Amino acid sequence: GEMANSGTCNSQLLDNLNSFSFYHHNAPKSLSNQDCEVFYKTNIESFNISINDKLRTIAEHIAFQINAVLPSNSSYKKCLVTGGGAFNSCLVNELQKNKNWQFVIPDKKLIAFKEALVFAFLGVLRWRNEVNVLKEITGSIRSTSSGAIYLP
Repeated sequence: GEMANSGTCNSQLLDNLNSFSFYHHNAPKSLSNQDCEVFYKTNIESFNISINDKLRTIAEHIAFQINAVLPSNSSYKKCLVTGGGAFNSCLVNELQKNKNWQFVIPDKKLIAFKEALVFAFLGVLRWRNEVNVLKEITGSIRSTSSGAIYLP
């Protein structure tokens, strides 16, 4: 976040990132690692700009896409920000430019606890070979038990 705050948004890279066809599909949908590798990495690496400018542009892109999917007709106008993004000051500042929504950042311990708890739960489900990826969320053909288990 600090590095992104000292950068400048590159409008051409921002337009490229926002043009990703994924954003034009209706939910449910999800991105794969391959999508990120092919689209995002290729686009970001193709620009010969500073790392700070790339980070600033990515933060603005993420905020733009989050704001784009928040319902405008909702009577509830609060959005809880958790995960690593909650620690990114540039991303949070960009999110908060949306005056129609209040972005709530919980205590750092709560953010870290929630992340650890969620991933531990997903791991337990995987260990038990139970569904931890729902087709209703991802748009996949079927729900699955996803993840890899590595034994010592």
